[in-house]
Amino acid sequence: MRFAGTLTIDSAFDLGFDHIALCAGAGRPTIVPMANASARGVRQLRFPDALQLTGAAKRDSVANLQVRMPIVVIGGGLTAIDTATESLAYYVVQVEKFLERYETLAGELARRKCAPAGAPRKTATAEEFLAHGRAIRAERKAAAREGRPAV
Repeated sequence: MRFAGTLTIDSAFDLGFDHIALCAGAGRPTIVPMANASARGVRQLRFPDALQLTGAAKRDSVANLQVRMPIVVIGGGLTAIDTATESLAYYVVQVEKFLERYETLAGELARRKCAPAGAPRKTATAEEFLAHGRAIRAERKAAAREGRPAV
């Protein structure tokens, strides 16, 4: 599918994509001259570099590098492949860290009083991360019970 031809930024977001990563590849940093390049959810960076430099994928990191799924990666070559691969792997780490930290902060007794608060969009994102974190945890437990590797 051709981006900006068959698929536009608006149609990607209408289809439910939350992020679009523009991967320019090796060489000098490239900013793609396009409308809405700084809109919410659009990133023009080398995601694998940002992931490594911030340490966001480490369990003990407090780096604020947030991705949501589904994600579109635009580009060709290794940078685009790395971005797609790292995004999928990082998302699992991100939602598991979010769930663990929420549970630690909320505690068993205070859980009802510690519902995610904030703007509706931020609350919806928090609820999405909690649900995905719980689903990943359930899958890991099921895999362990059944003696199969967790994905």
